[in-house]
Amino acid sequence: MVFTLVMQGNLYAQSGNGKISGIVVDASTKKPIEFATVALLNPDTGKPVDGGICDARGRFTISKLSEGKYSLSVSFMGYDTREIKDIIISRDKNSVELPPVLLNTSAKLLEEITVEAQKELIEERVDRTIYNAELDDTAKGGDATDVLRRVPMLSVDLDGNLSMRGNQNVTVLINNKPSSIMAASVADALRQIPADQIKSVEVITSPSARYDAEGSAGVINIVTKKNTLQGLSLNIDSGVGIRGSNLGLNGGYRKGKLGLTLGGWGRSQYNVTGAFDNEQLTTNTDGTQIFNTQRAETRNQRLFGSYTFGMDYDFNEKNYIIGSVRFGARNSNVYQDGLFTQSFINNALTNSSLRNVQVSDLSGTVDVNFNYTKLFDKPQQEFSILGLYSRNKRNNDFLNQILDENTNDITSRVKNLNDSYNHEIAFQADYQKPINKNQMIEVGVKETLRRVISDFDFQVADGATGPYVSVGNGRLNNSLNYDQNVTAGYFSYTYNTQKSYSFKTGVRYEYTIINANFQDQEDIEIPNYGVLVPSINISKRLKNGNFLKAAYNRRIQRPSLVFLNPNIQASNPLNITIGNPELEPEFTNNFELSYNTRLKGAMLNFSAFARNTGNAIQRIRDIEGLDTIRTTFRNIGLENAYGLSIFSNVNLSQKFTMNGGGDVYYATLTNNDPNPLFNAANEGWVANVRGFGSYKINDNWALQFFGFYRARQVQLQGFQGGFGIYSLSVRKDLKNKKGSYGMGIENFFATSIRVRNELSSPVFDQRSVNRLDNIGARVNFSYRIGKMDSDPNPRRKRRTITSDDLKDGGSSDMGGGGMEAQPAGGNGSGGRGRPQTGQGQRPAPSKDEADKKPAQNWGQGENKEEVKPKQPENKEEEEELKEDVPQKEKHEEPDKQ
Repeated sequence: MVFTLVMQGNLYAQSGNGKISGIVVDASTKKPIEFATVALLNPDTGKPVDGGICDARGRFTISKLSEGKYSLSVSFMGYDTREIKDIIISRDKNSVELPPVLLNTSAKLLEEITVEAQKELIEERVDRTIYNAELDDTAKGGDATDVLRRVPMLSVDLDGNLSMRGNQNVTVLINNKPSSIMAASVADALRQIPADQIKSVEVITSPSARYDAEGSAGVINIVTKKNTLQGLSLNIDSGVGIRGSNLGLNGGYRKGKLGLTLGGWGRSQYNVTGAFDNEQLTTNTDGTQIFNTQRAETRNQRLFGSYTFGMDYDFNEKNYIIGSVRFGARNSNVYQDGLFTQSFINNALTNSSLRNVQVSDLSGTVDVNFNYTKLFDKPQQEFSILGLYSRNKRNNDFLNQILDENTNDITSRVKNLNDSYNHEIAFQADYQKPINKNQMIEVGVKETLRRVISDFDFQVADGATGPYVSVGNGRLNNSLNYDQNVTAGYFSYTYNTQKSYSFKTGVRYEYTIINANFQDQEDIEIPNYGVLVPSINISKRLKNGNFLKAAYNRRIQRPSLVFLNPNIQASNPLNITIGNPELEPEFTNNFELSYNTRLKGAMLNFSAFARNTGNAIQRIRDIEGLDTIRTTFRNIGLENAYGLSIFSNVNLSQKFTMNGGGDVYYATLTNNDPNPLFNAANEGWVANVRGFGSYKINDNWALQFFGFYRARQVQLQGFQGGFGIYSLSVRKDLKNKKGSYGMGIENFFATSIRVRNELSSPVFDQRSVNRLDNIGARVNFSYRIGKMDSDPNPRRKRRTITSDDLKDGGSSDMGGGGMEAQPAGGNGSGGRGRPQTGQGQRPAPSKDEADKKPAQNWGQGENKEEVKPKQPENKEEEEELKEDVPQKEKHEEPDKQ
């Protein structure tokens, strides 16, 4: 791009105090055109006398200008040249901010050339960090858990449990939409999303009042790839590996005002093997100590599928609708072969057993979303109505086959059937309106209706073929009905000053009504409660594009079914888990200070944070019977974390880029239990480190590598060991960039990962080692069929209703095979997930409308050609652009999805 600033008269000497600033934007994509050349020219010779380079956001500034009249010429290969004249610098007005400069693509030139811009892998915005996953080939053939391990501030353990800065209470959205599959298990839900279909991941550490109050750590929005072009297309993504395979077909059709999408994806996991060893010492009330050892080989088999149909239609430029229906399925079977247990008292063997264990986790999900948005003549003023229906049915069962230790014949069987249902209906209405030219207000209401049901039945049988008989016990055979209704309203206000300060503040109120009961018992008394949730974000744009931000917000985390479920999960009889339906929500205060800067081609981000959680839901472990460790949950905790996050993005050359960073924080945990047998406290440092590199061999071949290490995690009664993973991949693009093929290898320096866990209390000590055989290799292929043309009216990102307010206990298909220090323990039926909101945007004006609008005056003169204000394509682009538009013109809005 070439910026030509032409001075009229003899005032080109750089001796004044005047300044002209602005931003250059692609008229069709509505995205800033970055790293443009800006030149101040001598009008007599046409040679530049001063200048500079636009930053990564397309911003430019020409300073030290004397009083006078100026012209600005903007051009770039592939775009029509635009000229703006009569820009006045005077004594009374020596600083002029131009509106966004829109450049139209040149159709004739675009027939002959292709212009490509390299997007950064990690982008920092006012309210979020964005990881552009589509640029990372090392995760191809994997799923969302593989992608999220690469994202700054996030950590995913080997069971797929997600955390942000060490906190698992994270709101997870998919294209700003909820799903009841999140209510069952976030870890398993992430496994249903193919890495190849993820465009980007947005990490929002300080959500505004517009978001639901839940998710004490923050919000993660996974954005999948979308089609915004006219025509018919079909994308094929496939991969085959030694531990898994995947196949995805995604088609799209767009003609005029109507857009349709239809896609399906499936993934299988096989040959996933490992082992675990467990030792635990329990002390009874009479002082007797029992020492148990356990060992088993493990194997996992999983099958995932997801099918989506979407539709959007523009009635006109001010009214549109969007809807989608998604079907998801999960089939998981985890086996422990030959679980051998021995018990000792005073070093003498007293008992032993041998069994095969199978934990089955099957689920099906239906999600239906609807959104209507009304736009007004005034830019950024809009009203929307959103609706959601979501249903998840899950069967989480286990089977024990007790074997004869000499013959391996089945002597008896034990199984537990746990059917759970998560239903949700939500409605939301939002209205936003700009005030003057530097303020914005937003208001909205929301109603969420949830019903959770958990039916459980514990059965026993003799031999290999004897009939199963239910155990007549209310603890083992019952049904929990749990209804939760949440009514919410919010107000948000944004104010931008002339001195590059931005203030976002808001308040949200939520009132929760709960009705719960057992099938065979009286109602469970759980009081209704209301919560007021404030938030504030203050930012300051410094010189040279540097950025400083401070934020505070208060969050709530309601317990999900995994914490509430009274079904006793006892696939390992020595380690059982039982939920507590009387749990209350926990509350968190978040504080953050961050600084973003650029140094010689490198982007650096530093952020310090503090997190304080009261009434925290924590695990309490005690002894049941003689030697069984029982885990349940209570609101007795206080959790604090104080830490620092650092990450960088460095372009070493045009071919070689490096990205890396890490998080380190100091955690303190205490449960404040007055009973000395249960009272516990722990503290320590926790760290995560990640690195990513990409080398472009030539126009068609590229090489990428990735590495991640998570240090040991501090737990209330012990610690969870650390682990590392790494991968290397190579890719070749096909002719005309219509597809690619490649291969990748993972963890090739060792055949397995071992994770050690330790737990301790006055009544037990437990040590376990989990082994996962995870050296892997896979081949990937993708291809795009169909000829697409540019859409003259690109689709904007739609607002959607979202919620995810439930504290999730994570995923552990089997305690022994999982990373949680509960060897061979059961896996509770989950319950998490739900609504928040995204934002529809006003489309760019049509050519006819643009021709009818009068020209605008800037400075004290008239423009030769009108420069129309930018109409953003989606919320992220709108917020990004608003950081850089003139303070008089911008309306930077609160956090949106």
